[in-house]
Amino acid sequence: MAYFSNGTEGEDAQREFCDTCVHSHGCPVWWLHIIWNYEACRDETKREALEILWPDRINGVLQSCAMYHRKPIPKTGVNMTDALKKAGMEGNDE
Repeated sequence: MAYFSNGTEGEDAQREFCDTCVHSHGCPVWWLHIIWNYEACRDETKREALEILWPDRINGVLQSCAMYHRKPIPKTGVNMTDALKKAGMEGNDE
């Protein structure tokens, strides 16, 4: 989107996308949104650049930025082979 109209809108975008993105620290798209705020967006070239980097809402739904790439989700849970070994049950198919 060309710019966030208020802090809440920016925080919502951060929570939904930036916090889960591999580029979350030092993201150039985010910094341009901070630097090129409402006043700067009167410049049509800057406004178009921001619109390309972070498309506007579609049917009211916030879109992710062009650089968004979800962080890998860490594996959780129990490794069943290790759990069976620890319980002394590995190989007991009888």
